[in-house]
Amino acid sequence: MSKKIFGAFCVAALMAFFAGCAAAPTPSDFEALDLYPKIETGQLAPKVDNFLVILDGSNSMTDSYKGQKKFNQAWNLAYRLNETIPEIPLVGALRTFGTTPCPFREFTELLYGVAAYTPEGFEGGLKSIKTPGGVSPLYLALNAAAEDLNATQGPIALIIFSDFIQNEEVTLQAVENLKNQYSGRICIYPVLIGNNAHGKNLQERIVQTAGCGFAAAGDEIFTNAGMAGFVESVFLATVSAPAPPPVAPSAAPLDSDGDGVPDDLDKCPGTPKCATVNEVGCWVIEGINFDFDKANIKPEYTANLNQVAECFKQYPDIMFEIQGHTDSIGQAAYNQKLSERRANAVMEYFIAQGAARDRLKAVGYGATDPVASNDTDEGRAQNRRVQINVIR
Repeated sequence: MSKKIFGAFCVAALMAFFAGCAAAPTPSDFEALDLYPKIETGQLAPKVDNFLVILDGSNSMTDSYKGQKKFNQAWNLAYRLNETIPEIPLVGALRTFGTTPCPFREFTELLYGVAAYTPEGFEGGLKSIKTPGGVSPLYLALNAAAEDLNATQGPIALIIFSDFIQNEEVTLQAVENLKNQYSGRICIYPVLIGNNAHGKNLQERIVQTAGCGFAAAGDEIFTNAGMAGFVESVFLATVSAPAPPPVAPSAAPLDSDGDGVPDDLDKCPGTPKCATVNEVGCWVIEGINFDFDKANIKPEYTANLNQVAECFKQYPDIMFEIQGHTDSIGQAAYNQKLSERRANAVMEYFIAQGAARDRLKAVGYGATDPVASNDTDEGRAQNRRVQINVIR
């Protein structure tokens, strides 16, 4: 086509365009969810300082999707985005591409910003858009966006509303250029209008190339809850709850005599550190139990008794009570005498090993202080014992 013919065609198209020029789409009913309370209460915090919206106004967006032009859905999504963004400090911008009556002209236009974001300013940019048309140079809008954002500082969110029926090679190269220019600062969020398979594939490849952002479906974020979720994910970050203050470790239970039994459970305080104690802190001569109705010390007990005698020598200033015990079988009076015989037998053994008599006292307790059940043979055997208590 010659330049004269092309020019005449575009002039004719332009005249027809203005003759039947349509106003911007009318916003559909929408009530934005308020995200600001979550910011006030510290649940959310801003994560971007800048955002730029690219709105596809090319000829393919005049196609019908679910009973309306795809462009109308894209425009309404941009409108709902503007209504939902909470009051946080932002630099904002709105750019479109297409929106020209000349079907062969590549065209992009900055309609708002780059400026301190206000909902009114952004809405004014949206309402200045007229009728979509022309070819689909998303790459041209992306390249222009790179220039738009040149003076910004901090993280950037780039949101694209499009059907992504584009030239893949040049589009992805433009995304790569943006990524390199704003390394670590920019995330791209392509929102698919319609359900074109080619468009969905390019949408996903844009995210992969950008390395930051996510793909969204226009249908899914059209509701107030869907848009609130989208805005929250793009503009805000969840604030981690502060770690609870460290809990001071509980003070170790006091164990004054160091026998491993806390004072509040120790029934025999003051036992020497060389003593072998039971679960209530009483010094039991380990392995020393008597046969039924017997008070004699068996030869196999002597090694344990010798250990106790050595322990006595380490504490020459302490006086010890040698306590004899029985099981519950038999008369109480008889058991009392039997327990005394057992205590005396052990005390005499210690004296024979060199312990001073005036440091030892033998006492019988009969069956009054069992350490196990008297209902079983095993329990009764444990009760036929001798244990040691510190007197002073």
